[in-house]
Amino acid sequence: MGGLPINSLARRRNPLLWVALPASVTSLFLAVETVSALGVVVDLASVATLGGILAAVCAAMALRRSLRNPERYGSGFGPALALLLALGAMGLGLREKFFVCRQEEVRFANGDVSLAGTLFLPPSAGPHPAVVVVHGSGRETRKSDYSFYARLLARHGVAGLAYDKRGAGASGGDTYGTDYAGYAQDAFAAVRMLRERPDIDPLRVGILGISEGEWVGLIAATSEPAVSFLAVFSACGTTPAKQVAAEMEAKLRARGHSEETIQRALALNEQVYAYQRTGREGNMLVSALQAARVEPWFRDAEDIPDEVYAPEEYNWWRSVMDFDPAPLWERVRVPVLVIKGGRDPKYPAEEMRRNIETALRRGGNNSYRIIILPGADHPLLEWPLGKGVPPPVFAAGHPEALVSWVRERVGFD
Repeated sequence: MGGLPINSLARRRNPLLWVALPASVTSLFLAVETVSALGVVVDLASVATLGGILAAVCAAMALRRSLRNPERYGSGFGPALALLLALGAMGLGLREKFFVCRQEEVRFANGDVSLAGTLFLPPSAGPHPAVVVVHGSGRETRKSDYSFYARLLARHGVAGLAYDKRGAGASGGDTYGTDYAGYAQDAFAAVRMLRERPDIDPLRVGILGISEGEWVGLIAATSEPAVSFLAVFSACGTTPAKQVAAEMEAKLRARGHSEETIQRALALNEQVYAYQRTGREGNMLVSALQAARVEPWFRDAEDIPDEVYAPEEYNWWRSVMDFDPAPLWERVRVPVLVIKGGRDPKYPAEEMRRNIETALRRGGNNSYRIIILPGADHPLLEWPLGKGVPPPVFAAGHPEALVSWVRERVGFD
């Protein structure tokens, strides 16, 4: 070793550099990918900005050490490169958050329920067309896919509003204290708030409903003439109860269970539904569930409960489980876009197409487009490395189809 001490290379290492360099490279990659499918899962602009700040601090400290003691910490080239990359990530992240489109925190109300959201506005002067993004099921906030699509539309000249569902995030109220009609009134309160703003064109405000947003968006679009178009992701065109049963059937079939087993599971599920609807014959259901729990297929069914709760525990589910969207699809008079994944496990894509197309035609609405993305799942993503293994990618044609359709509806193309 030419007489050098054996630990000389170790002494020359700069530990902060091994934090700064990977963090800066990763942050820069995320900043570049803000409009990719990863952005549906994570707010990449925020992650890239925060990661860039962390990387820049570490890189600056590493560079300072190298400049003060190059013999021990080595050349300053590596830290300087890491700092440059980190600053680039910060700049791109901040540009995406604050300059590609403008963001404004907004509040609006549906009666005594106060709702909070983020309005993404194009950088140009208004008045702009706008879209209200309506949630899927659960206590959903404005984060992830809702903000992603709102920001994406703003990048293309259409304001987008993503808000916290009632009972979630900064919004008041109780998520399960109302039914779909209540959620629809929340959505229309958002539409009304936008229409009152001078920077929004009141005649060009539409709704994008995601998953459960099909049912909610339909109510809003058919009860309020102010809604000028309706786009829906991952719809089913049937009742929530039938959708859950279809999802369970698909899981059991995919896991190799026999037709006889599947029919037994569906019959038990109908028994569960009967109790949830009426609160009667609970003891019989308890016995049936106890017998089924020891069978191999029971865990694979997933949606059949382990135990029976008091009837009042099902109040919210009872209020929505048999909500049939077909009559509302017949009444829709505004232009409609439906996008569905061909591998959506929630409900078969072609069956969804038949349900919705039949209702639209019966109602005389020919201004619709239904797109099936063959390889996409429920969030309209594909997973080239295996389900749930990142990174996901968008199915071919998405989300460009949404952007181009909305721009056509509002008169841009």
